[in-house]
Amino acid sequence: VSASALYGFKELSGGRNVSLGLRYAGGPLAVGAVVQKVKSPFATGEETTWQLGGSYDLGMAKLFATHGKVSRRGTPGLPAQGT
Repeated sequence: VSASALYGFKELSGGRNVSLGLRYAGGPLAVGAVVQKVKSPFATGEETTWQLGGSYDLGMAKLFATHGKVSRRGTPGLPAQGT
């Protein structure tokens, strides 16, 4: 099991970026998840993204699957939620 974290400071642009992730790999199975929240200085909104993915090794073939979602809040001209 491994974890990761990221924080992007506002600096001059005024935005920020926060991300957290987890990963597990054992035997033929691997699974990962990540969530990210971005506040953009170029818009008045915030975007949250999450993804979940995994793989299973069958030997002669490897199966992969992933799913994710992007949610936007308060950004003019963009849909309230998207995928």
